[in-house]
Amino acid sequence: MKSLLNNWQLKLLAFFTAALLWMFVVGIENTVYLFPESLEVKALDLGKTLSMQEKISPIKLYIRTEGDIKKTLNKNSFDVSVDLAGKQSGTYDLPVLVSTSNPKVSIVKVDPATVKVTVVPVMEKQVKVTTKVKGIPLKGYHLENIESTIDEVNIKAGQSMLDKIQQIEAVITLNGTEDTTFKQTVALTLPENLGLTSENLTIEPESTELRVNIIADELPSPPTQETQETSNTSQTSVIVPIVLSGANPDFEVEKITPSTMQITIEGDTEVIQKIQYNDVGVLIDLTEITKPGEIQILAEWITVPEGVKIKDWSPRTVIINEK
Repeated sequence: MKSLLNNWQLKLLAFFTAALLWMFVVGIENTVYLFPESLEVKALDLGKTLSMQEKISPIKLYIRTEGDIKKTLNKNSFDVSVDLAGKQSGTYDLPVLVSTSNPKVSIVKVDPATVKVTVVPVMEKQVKVTTKVKGIPLKGYHLENIESTIDEVNIKAGQSMLDKIQQIEAVITLNGTEDTTFKQTVALTLPENLGLTSENLTIEPESTELRVNIIADELPSPPTQETQETSNTSQTSVIVPIVLSGANPDFEVEKITPSTMQITIEGDTEVIQKIQYNDVGVLIDLTEITKPGEIQILAEWITVPEGVKIKDWSPRTVIINEK
């Protein structure tokens, strides 16, 4: 007994030092972390005749785990939701429910712990379907038009969302290899400029078949030398088709009149003599057009080879006809 009491102060200090060291090691292995990404909150068991007025704001999550485990976690490691079972129209403060399938991760804090959710009745209306194209076809071809099998769709959502939606888009992407007409089924989506998500929206039907009419450019008359200012400089005129790109959410183009333009260019005689039909073009970006009707052709819409100058173009205006 006396041996145990000998140097008891040193023994007690050693005990507390060991305990503190053990707690420090455990603390390192199980540190509280702020998960670096905000997590989306899902709404569960919302009635079919109801919708959320707006999307739930993301939450932040504090977790306790080991450093090696933390590196393996991503958004899919957590299930974040609110329970709307039995809820009718109204505004509710609901707890955010978070779970994880990883037994080595524990949830320390959810920020915020509750979220405000407004539930509204589902309303519906008919809106038109507009087509939109991204990209251009193979050089030497142009997009004549796009035909959709459906002109209108039925959309369902809360009234505040419905009020913001006037059309639904069918988007086709061209990768520069298309040289013939083709058909493709595409999903119907919200216009990007609305800044809305389709989470609380139903579109019926969900897709449409598009007929994308690609045709070869009309061959122009062979370039003819009109004037020669010096022995090394020449002018020539070429007739080229007017190509439309992009899509305007406010209108859909039926045709453009006229569909070709005469462009007079000037440059080194040797360069002018080698000008090919596809070297000169006119591209109108519909996203820059505010409304259909008479449009003035700008010089920057005309493309010519490097070292060649644009002297004139005709007509100076064209008519864009709306469907």
